Formats: sequence, C-alpha cells, structure tokens
Amino acid sequence: MKIATLMLAAAALVTVTPATAATYAIHYSGTSGTPLPTTADFRITTASHLDALGGYDILSASGNVNGVAISGLAPANPPGFQTDNTFFTAGPAFDIFGLGWLSGSTTGNLYFQDGGFTLAQFDPALPKGQRYITETSGDVTVAAVPEPASWAMLVAGFAVVGAASRRQRTVVTA
Repeated sequence: MKIATLMLAAAALVTVTPATAATYAIHYSGTSGTPLPTTADFRITTASHLDALGGYDILSASGNVNGVAISGLAPANPPGFQTDNTFFTAGPAFDIFGLGWLSGSTTGNLYFQDGGFTLAQFDPALPKGQRYITETSGDVTVAAVPEPASWAMLVAGFAVVGAASRRQRTVVTA
C-alpha cells in the first residue's frame, strides 16, 4: 500500500505540459566544394505547430560555421538568398529555401536541392562574382534535444524506482 501512495504522490508532483517548441541539434559536414573542410553546428528552436508549408517555423538559431559564431536567424529572403526558415521532421530537414543565418557581415543558407544538402555563405560587401565565400555540398545529421520536462520525468521515474527498492521488507521467520 505504501508503494501505491508513493507512486500517486510522485505522479501528482510531476505535471505534464504541452510542448511549446522543439529544439534540434544539426551538424553539417561538407564533402565537396570550397572551402573544405566546412563544418557547421546549429541549434534551432521551432514552433510547436505546422505552418502553411507543412513544416515548423524556425524561431531561433545559434551555433557556428567553421568555428565562427552565427549571430542569429536571417530574415526571410535576405540579400543573396531565398530562405523560408522552415524545418521538416520527415524527409530532408530543409527544403530548397532552407535555414538562413547571419554571421558578421555574411548571410548563410543551409538547404536541400537535387537530392543533397548545400551550405552557402554570401558577403554582399565583396565584388560581384566573389560574393559567395562558401559553397559546399555535404551531409546533415539531426538530433532532437530533450526538453527540460522530459528530463524531469526521467529523474522522477528513477526516484520512484529508487524509493520502491529502498522500502523496508518484512521478513517472515518460520
């Protein structure tokens, strides 16, 4: 009976709230193009509901490209690119308009086209014909980052199991 009471109390303490956003870790590794090696690590936060494109609007982006920090999400269709900043959980993570970001004076875009991912950076301050400072094709891996509520549920579950295993047992002697 004590274990049932303990489990009921633990369930009452842990409240489940609907997710308001999801966070994803994205790693890009360039395999061809200029310059190589090109690597990028992004952390994006998306809206919790589907947009008109059938994906999730990207609300924020952070990370780095070749070790240089990105300063945030690019607005839709910045100079030099077309971006929609939409993330898809099924199929390729991005469409042809992809994830746009800002880094210093450059604008970048990670997008999917013709069966592969491309990462490009554009510097409008450079002369025409030299504005694309990075343009590589490569591979993308995406991993969901657990929300704090998920971690709280995991810890609460371990606490309940630990409490149940520590309770005193009655020894019957014959």
